[in-house]
Amino acid sequence: VGTYVPGSARDASRCTPQHNTATPTTGRIDQHEFWASHRIGGRAQVGDRTIGPEHLGGTVHGYGWPVVHRRRLTWRNGVLICRDQLVPATGGRVPCTGTVRYHIPAAYRVETHGSTLRIQTRGGQVFTMEGEPDCIWRIEASDGWTGFGHPAPRTVAACTFDGVHTVYIRDQTSG
Repeated sequence: VGTYVPGSARDASRCTPQHNTATPTTGRIDQHEFWASHRIGGRAQVGDRTIGPEHLGGTVHGYGWPVVHRRRLTWRNGVLICRDQLVPATGGRVPCTGTVRYHIPAAYRVETHGSTLRIQTRGGQVFTMEGEPDCIWRIEASDGWTGFGHPAPRTVAACTFDGVHTVYIRDQTSG
């Protein structure tokens, strides 16, 4: 959250799509029930946290969501793997449609190559984010912050998926 000042900037910074996460594409998309600038009603339920030598994982059931979001980060052979899954909150195996979003500093160069993003930092580091083969990345401009009162525009890479989405993040910097 980039500001305590009530208004559209605060409202936008608190909403779930302003964060690196996955949301359902139907119904509520915010994990919490926000009302007024400094109030939260219903809250998301966090559960099933796992930590291992090469992975982190957890779940969140957003307030009023029909699904539970599972995320697992795994480090394997120099590749960071981010796996997101949306499953029905009531059980079952029916895939749920969702959108995953990654917020990247706007000063970085972002290119799409099919289901892969190529990102270059201002310092010259290059890395790729390879999505599922059917992933079609949408690139959008967004507000962002490095801290309270410090705006830092973002580029948002978003992809709609059914059930499970996996991204493979690789450092492509040579030398």
